[in-house]
Amino acid sequence: MPFAGRVLQLLSFLCVVSTAAGVSGATAAPEVLPENPPDEPLRGKFALKWSGLLVMNSVYSSRRMHPGAFAFFVGPYDVNYFTISPINTIAGFSIEGVTFETVKLSGAIQLSLRSPTPLLVTNVVSPQFYDVHLEARTERIRVYAGLFKSVLQMISPPTINAFPNGYIPGQLGFPRPQVRVDLRARTSATTHVIAELAAVAPTQTLDVGEGLLGGDAGFPDGFARLSFGGGETESKDEWQSAHAIGISGHLGRRRFATDAGFFERATWSLGADLEFVLPTRTRFLGRAWMGSLVGDLGGAVFQTVSPRTLAPIRARGFWVALGQRLSKRFRTHVGFGVDDPKNADLGPEERSMNQAAFANVFWDWSRIIGFGMEASHWKTNMVGLAPAGAWRGEVVAIIHY
Repeated sequence: MPFAGRVLQLLSFLCVVSTAAGVSGATAAPEVLPENPPDEPLRGKFALKWSGLLVMNSVYSSRRMHPGAFAFFVGPYDVNYFTISPINTIAGFSIEGVTFETVKLSGAIQLSLRSPTPLLVTNVVSPQFYDVHLEARTERIRVYAGLFKSVLQMISPPTINAFPNGYIPGQLGFPRPQVRVDLRARTSATTHVIAELAAVAPTQTLDVGEGLLGGDAGFPDGFARLSFGGGETESKDEWQSAHAIGISGHLGRRRFATDAGFFERATWSLGADLEFVLPTRTRFLGRAWMGSLVGDLGGAVFQTVSPRTLAPIRARGFWVALGQRLSKRFRTHVGFGVDDPKNADLGPEERSMNQAAFANVFWDWSRIIGFGMEASHWKTNMVGLAPAGAWRGEVVAIIHY
């Protein structure tokens, strides 16, 4: 069919959809959409599917953690802490059901109840976008645009802390606005290589402290990952793998303002990740990295440059986890992670080490309802001060919808 004819058919389709939805303001009964002709490139109907997680956490910590209902590091306050919070809840819907020739079109709009500046008072909620994106995919290429997790987060530690994309020291990456292209090439009937390339919007404002503010340098960050994987997963998605090994990293710049003027520093990271599942239903996963000025990605214990030395803080970190499916309804995990900024880049009372170990068990009561329990120990070091340690216990109830 000539291109002009396809455009006319697409416009006719949109007009019918607008009339059926009452956009024209008419009071007539909605029209029934006709069946797509065999040569129609746009097929199917967009369908909205409610999706998300209702998460209720109950947390006790022997020492106050920052920021509170979920933990990043041990705070300076030597007091115990207890809270019950729905702040990890995610609500929204997915969009699917339409193809354009061989291209599948989909998307998602999801909100998180976590505040952009987390509060210790957990009954004050300021929702923010968690996943808002459009996707077009074939068997060999995927194109994303929107806000969603970065290529540094292709695997996440199976901890209850900050569930569902769990956090322990050594985890790197946060969801950011981006445009991403993924390319997939089969190497055999069961294995493939995937290359992921993204232009990512940097964090706009960095409050370093002591009057030092930072932000983007006017250019997007470049993110990339190359992975080799294979093995079928429960989702049956041909892009997903039960076993995978990958290398990933990012490169960008940040601009900082002082009383003397502006200065810029480079931000970069390089890391490797590994995930595999044994026939015993034992799952291993982990990631290691090194980089500089990675505080806005969760590295260097959330520090970017030292306000005293103005040096970009270099760091390295890793996390590992082991999971075991005990039965159809029960699974358990243990894990450990370390985030280690370079001491030479730090000033007095800046965080020089963050580490944690956890053990948990999940009970999948049904496909919709689940429960979990976790115990963890955290330790955060600061230059010139005694290490701060905390025991943390957490119980969670989860409803998938």
